[in-house]
Amino acid sequence: LADRSYSRANDIVTDETTGLMWQDDGTVESGNWTEANTTCNDLTLGGHNDWRLPAVGELQTLVDYSEAGPAVDGIFENMPASHVWSSSSRASSSTNVWYVHFSNSHTKSDNKAVSYAVRCVRGNAPVDNRLIRTEGQTVVDTTTGLIWQDDSTVSADDADTKEWGEAITACDDLSLDGYDDWRLPNINELLSIADYTRSDPAMDPAFENNPVLSNIWSSSSHASDSSDALSMHPSSSETYGFSKTSSRAVRCVHSQ
Repeated sequence: LADRSYSRANDIVTDETTGLMWQDDGTVESGNWTEANTTCNDLTLGGHNDWRLPAVGELQTLVDYSEAGPAVDGIFENMPASHVWSSSSRASSSTNVWYVHFSNSHTKSDNKAVSYAVRCVRGNAPVDNRLIRTEGQTVVDTTTGLIWQDDSTVSADDADTKEWGEAITACDDLSLDGYDDWRLPNINELLSIADYTRSDPAMDPAFENNPVLSNIWSSSSHASDSSDALSMHPSSSETYGFSKTSSRAVRCVHSQ
């Protein structure tokens, strides 16, 4: 996925890649989810009054997985290294909402009644990924141009999972649908195919093969512990860090 390019003016950081404008003044509000929405709806900053709470996919675009505490680009001067609310409810629960933890870069959900930090956004949401299943065993993302492995081996049981180094090798060695230059996706790429409006799996229906019990490895090491790598759980699309010597599922990607 595209590298981020930011500019800063009037306590606002603009993501030149997505066009989204992010609040970054000295006030770091916190509150429950209802209060967080009200905070953004009432915000006036930089002459703009159309601020809102970001969707989870928008909030994830800010994460810099090479950083920790906060895991965000250094142009942000007031980003909390803590849990930050999104506007996205969890599909499997009417009381839980997604948040991003900017201390460790994880995406998880919690009850709307708890108090978390607020970071408001304005602008149009990024275009949704358009995922199309091919006649073979792959899924094409027409937004990013990435091609995803989706053969039966992705629906791994415990016997088919691999340690992180083995997962990298498995993708390097994969030949599928005429392609032989597969690789293990980074965490940004892996999260780009998550669908937070769904659960069990939280994936677009174009993907017919999804591991049930195991997280899916990314190629991204954990910034705070290089012995761990980041992964995504297909059931919920939550992110986790695990020891590279543990065994997880594998879904490879190919760049056109």
